[in-house]
Amino acid sequence: MDGAMTLIFYDFETTELSKLGQILNFSFIVTDEQFSIVDEYSDLIRIERTVLPHPSAILTNRVDVLDHQKKAKLSEKEAVYAIAEFLSRHVENSSDVRACLVGYNSAKFDLPYLNTTFIRNGVNPFGRWRNVDLFYLSQKLYHRDEKLRDLLSESQCSEKVSLSLENLCSSFGLLKGAQSHESRSDVLLTIKLAEFFASRGEHVGTQYYYEVPRKMRPGDVFWRIRPWPNYDSTATPFLLLADEKNSTLWGDLERAKEIMSSEKRDIGEACRYVSKANEMFAGLGGSLDSYSEAIERLKEEFLNIRISDFYGENTCDIEDDIFRFPLRRLGDLHRLFTREISSSSIPEGEREAKELFLRHRLREYAWGGEHDQMVWEKFETFVKEKFGGKCLLKQGGFYPSYGDLLSDTKKQKEEATRDEDRSLMANLLQFYAESDIGRVMQGKHPSGYAA
Repeated sequence: MDGAMTLIFYDFETTELSKLGQILNFSFIVTDEQFSIVDEYSDLIRIERTVLPHPSAILTNRVDVLDHQKKAKLSEKEAVYAIAEFLSRHVENSSDVRACLVGYNSAKFDLPYLNTTFIRNGVNPFGRWRNVDLFYLSQKLYHRDEKLRDLLSESQCSEKVSLSLENLCSSFGLLKGAQSHESRSDVLLTIKLAEFFASRGEHVGTQYYYEVPRKMRPGDVFWRIRPWPNYDSTATPFLLLADEKNSTLWGDLERAKEIMSSEKRDIGEACRYVSKANEMFAGLGGSLDSYSEAIERLKEEFLNIRISDFYGENTCDIEDDIFRFPLRRLGDLHRLFTREISSSSIPEGEREAKELFLRHRLREYAWGGEHDQMVWEKFETFVKEKFGGKCLLKQGGFYPSYGDLLSDTKKQKEEATRDEDRSLMANLLQFYAESDIGRVMQGKHPSGYAA
């Protein structure tokens, strides 16, 4: 494959939607540009001491947590190092900037999960590849390909079309039956979808989803196609307020006009953050006359504002906002994890580095040693913070408490109509009770603790 395009398709199943959880199983499959499989790497990751799977995730991915723990051999850190080596090796075999990391709905889920998992294990998540999300290509084609739109509407017998991987592949005859929600199977399904789109002249390797004109500057207006399917394919005007290296801040003029007419809300609610890895599709423009007041008001308050100043300092959990950690210190974090330097060498004020290092030690520590008491005390503090209803999330609200998870799992077990679902929830309850987190909540020491 020397000098050729490399496509690396990937998918994860995780313990929850929040990035405070972890990857349970993963699959990376490398193909050439004709979608012939060249190599692959799939495996399981043990559920770490600091994590409890959520019942909704388990009911979706069908992972029996007790069976999973027997089969999984890799720790999260070991998996990260192995994945990083696998990706680097195949990217090096690709021509310059011709490697694509391809997922489905990955820009908002799998990719942030991958970045968070890498950084909290001291590994740089940025390689010489381009991130591509086939979900965005599906959105674009739905709006721009009338024949494909009609095909989806006919096959799904609905005017409200679903662009989920399962429904798309079923509509195109690529999937018989239900989607398995197992990483490798989902990757193979994504490859089939990419091949289908290529047959219609839309090769995944040529896709860019941030279609904003390069010449745009803060103060310019762009007509954006609404992201979800509808037959009108409506476009609404967005005012570019700030443009930084990989991030943009926009004013949704339709929303701003609505807010101004109500005279009840802060016009800042019309501002939208968009990463340049995410979709911004160009639509047909129209008159801006009715938006002139909204444009002037947004410019007056937010034009050329720093995005970090607009949002302010985020005090949520570090793993839910991982890029708050200064990446210039990632090398030091890695050296901490590999014991090349001690925690005392981290300057005062590097709170994020110290917190990530502590969590790493809590995950890696083996009970039965001379430091059991000290580690257990720190672990108790961590558990009561994360699972005690005090852990703040980036989008607002708090992380589910241990009691919330326990109640939800019991409810799902009681309401289950299938034996398999009841078994999954029963085993999850057993996992909770036997976990070190469960032992903290029960006032017990962990198995293997040196009393």
